[in-house]
Amino acid sequence: MTIKNKDTRRRKDQKKKPSQVLSSDSFGMMLSRFGTDGILIANFRSGRVKFANPAICQELGYDEKELMGMPVGDIHPKGIFHPIFLKIKSLSGMSDFFEKDVPCKTKDGIAKVFNIHGTVDVVNGKKCIVVLYKARPRPKPIALKGKKLKAELEKQVIQRTEELSIQVANLTEVNTALKLMLDRRDKDRSLFEEKVVLNVKQLVAPYLKKIKQTGLNARQESFVGILEENLADIISPFSHTLTAEYLSFTRSEIRIANLIRQGKKNREIAVLFNISKRTVEAHRDHIRTKLKLKKQKINLRTHLMAIR
Repeated sequence: MTIKNKDTRRRKDQKKKPSQVLSSDSFGMMLSRFGTDGILIANFRSGRVKFANPAICQELGYDEKELMGMPVGDIHPKGIFHPIFLKIKSLSGMSDFFEKDVPCKTKDGIAKVFNIHGTVDVVNGKKCIVVLYKARPRPKPIALKGKKLKAELEKQVIQRTEELSIQVANLTEVNTALKLMLDRRDKDRSLFEEKVVLNVKQLVAPYLKKIKQTGLNARQESFVGILEENLADIISPFSHTLTAEYLSFTRSEIRIANLIRQGKKNREIAVLFNISKRTVEAHRDHIRTKLKLKKQKINLRTHLMAIR
């Protein structure tokens, strides 16, 4: 028989023999034992899948073709499988590796947890890693009936009631603390206002009185009078009310409104601010508009004096 005929017969014999996934009896036993669990066989060096059984395909939502050639680490969250892969590769002899509660990702991105058995052996003449994925059993719900169910519900109600009581107590403490803070703020504000009034009356008013006694001309007396009126406004709520309720007022309008309230005429205001009488009249018109007094027969000074 020639060499050519021998090669031809060898190829025919190979076609007749069914290809076996595992070459060792130990793996055959493991496959029969864990037939309902997921099995992946990967290349020892690259870690790429060479075999995937139907169980692991069903668990992860892939078909066999999709898993072929995929790195085993890709079905796990990033960084999870690499240390396990190194431990499996370091196994000696027929020893195996076991790891509990290892997370995996399905094709749809859903997380599943497995217990992993890993070992190293020769498959079809090549060194491979075999990984068995055993799904972690879900805890069975405890069926409670009658008195047991009632006792469990009462226990839960008591526990929830205690939690709510603690929350109510905490909220009460917070409300008390906030009330104390608000009371303290009001007290501090009152003390501050009293201090401002006392300082104006004791530290400013006496000197204004002395200035008025030094023989001032008419213009100087007007300025001192305005100064006294403005100080009185500072320690009264008028200026605060005007700026708070009518935020659209300009500084010039507020000053002119103060002088109008004091009874100053347009000509006097023009002289004091060194502006024309028409400018003062324009300011008065703007003030009446912003106070919604336009086309109403209401005295502007009377209205301003009523603001507190």
